Amino acid sequence: MAGIQKFPVRSVFLYLVLIIFSKLSFGGSSSKHSSGFRLKLIPRDSPKSPLYPGNLTQLEKMERLIDFTKAKAELRRMRLHTSPSSSMFDDEKYIVALRRQAFYYIAEMKLGIPGQLIYLVLDTTADLIWTQCEPCVHCFDQEAPIFDPKASMTYSRVPCRDHHCSYGNENDYFTCLGGYCTYNLTYNNSLLGSTIGSSSRDYFHFYDDTSGYSSTKFNLFFGCSNYTTNLSMFIDPQNIISGVMGLNLSPLSLNSQLKDRIQGKFAYCVIPWDENFPFDVHALPFDFGDDVVLPPKKIPMEVSYAKVLDANEYYLDLRDISVADSHCFFVFGTFDPAPGEGFILDSTSPITMLTKNATKTGINVYDKVITKLRNYYQLQHLSPLLGPDNPTNYELCYKNKENFTDYAWITYHFRKSVDYVVDAKFMNINYSGGFFCVALLGNDGPQTVLGLFHMQNMRIIHHATDFDHGSIQFYPADCAQDHF
Repeated sequence: MAGIQKFPVRSVFLYLVLIIFSKLSFGGSSSKHSSGFRLKLIPRDSPKSPLYPGNLTQLEKMERLIDFTKAKAELRRMRLHTSPSSSMFDDEKYIVALRRQAFYYIAEMKLGIPGQLIYLVLDTTADLIWTQCEPCVHCFDQEAPIFDPKASMTYSRVPCRDHHCSYGNENDYFTCLGGYCTYNLTYNNSLLGSTIGSSSRDYFHFYDDTSGYSSTKFNLFFGCSNYTTNLSMFIDPQNIISGVMGLNLSPLSLNSQLKDRIQGKFAYCVIPWDENFPFDVHALPFDFGDDVVLPPKKIPMEVSYAKVLDANEYYLDLRDISVADSHCFFVFGTFDPAPGEGFILDSTSPITMLTKNATKTGINVYDKVITKLRNYYQLQHLSPLLGPDNPTNYELCYKNKENFTDYAWITYHFRKSVDYVVDAKFMNINYSGGFFCVALLGNDGPQTVLGLFHMQNMRIIHHATDFDHGSIQFYPADCAQDHF
């Protein structure tokens, strides 16, 4: 049925664990030092996943996506308005909701020479790469051995003169002690907690799916954590995670440290949630550098990053939203970028969330879009599911109508007349009970977030060089062709 996403009980793409897959590619680059590698994503609900939750019903899986999306949005809002040390900040109340979903990417790699196995959370909102290290004075439990710097021939502590150790800057978390750089990092995102340790350097070895760990290694700046607190997302009897790999625009992130080598490029392509492709079995790639795929002829649409002071996340300058061919005509300034506001792409949020309270204008974006969708389907004479007849947490659900194909689509209109169109077939979730729901959620906070559901069959390419020159490109693609 066109315009509907059909979900088999056994599959939900969004819950992913990833293992880094390295593949050198020296052709087609303007830099002689350029190369590429790829992250291998394993579906979170696959029996091969170390975080496999067991069999869940279709409704349980869909509601789990909603719960996680809402919990993550609440975490963003709480961190903007409340200090983590404040008695008003109920840490466990919100972290438990996230931990229960176990929604994060995990990167497997080796660190040091000889290499020691570590697992890091991949986070596009974080900057510093860090892992727990011996001696660990206060650490969360992990099944894999804690990294031992003394066992690596190439490990070194970073002196204060290192350009990454900006210990004199305001709002920085580095300190110079005894000539060496140390850090004390408190997270203000979905991890929530702190890590304290030595700023360090050593070789990271990425995984090659065909021949084991590649001989290619990267000497990276990272944090060797001897003291971690409140990172309760990692508290689990089967926890294998030892730290975080940051992927935002900070100079400390993986993509920034390898910027010259990968030309600032990384990309992903979300496989459609469709029963015709077993996406909970096949792995799919997250590409860097020369492994990023560009179309052979047409030039993809491009949107520049919106520069936001004291923020390293990927903000975009959204101007309006339309439903089918009908513009909402939002007042200028509704999506102005600012910390915790505006419009962002988040490849770790399952469902798109529209703000109910835009800061500058006070406009309820979610209500306006939902109203247009409701009016659209009323004209199509579809029967809505109301009250107890709607078993989901989505506001708009309708009974399936035989031979109906005219489903609504959404277009996000960016600056310079760049349009991002979400095809009608990627707007809805079809349930086995003979109904479908529009996959949109409202956010009580001031931020609008484009989630993975609206990225299906769209290749997203980041040119994450810096705020002044960074941008994303996107174009429709058959993402199922990307699987390993």
